[in-house]
Amino acid sequence: MDVTNLDCVSGIYIITNRVNGQKYIGQSHNILKRACDHCKYAKRRSPGMVIEKDMKKYGLDNFEVKILEKCDVDKLDERKRYWIKQLQPEYNEMQPSKWLGRKKESRIGVRIVELDKTFPSLTAAAKFLNKSYVTVRRAMIGDLKTAGGYHIERAYLENVPPMRRPTLAKRVKNMETGEIYESLTEAAHSVGISLNSISRHMRGLNKTAGGHHWQFVKKSNDES
Repeated sequence: MDVTNLDCVSGIYIITNRVNGQKYIGQSHNILKRACDHCKYAKRRSPGMVIEKDMKKYGLDNFEVKILEKCDVDKLDERKRYWIKQLQPEYNEMQPSKWLGRKKESRIGVRIVELDKTFPSLTAAAKFLNKSYVTVRRAMIGDLKTAGGYHIERAYLENVPPMRRPTLAKRVKNMETGEIYESLTEAAHSVGISLNSISRHMRGLNKTAGGHHWQFVKKSNDES
């Protein structure tokens, strides 16, 4: 992914997968650094974010990034919501959010590319192909080229209603990137660290978590 067209500015950026056209919209007070972080996390053994998993699967060269809008840091949340509403990026919808260990209704399905057939889960796809869950999963994340001779990819399920968030869940902000996550679990996944690590940081037991500083944030009035 070429980042030479980016600047160290605050604003909103968009990453596009050239293979399937799916997009991700993010925010940061330093877009260049945030884009480089995506590339770095994608090279890990188990990337946290869905888009970083696909960067690992399809290769960084199959992704492009550009700045959508430059804006002040205090406008990042508002402008990110605006662009997500306008462009409806698939990766933002597919990014898992887990609250307090409760199971969430998944919005991520599995698609068999050659058959253009989508399943609600890896288990369902594996049963259809008469292959093991592990085989289909490895094909989806790029460890195997195919499963049963078919290419597997994630798919966005439009008709699955989002789960109602428990009231105790708190949003978390990465103070270095400006990115806001819906839960500690999602924040931990974004940088590839454990929930325990970020929890200890939030309780003041560690200075940082994953090399970042984190802070709980309140919902704005229009999100209540």
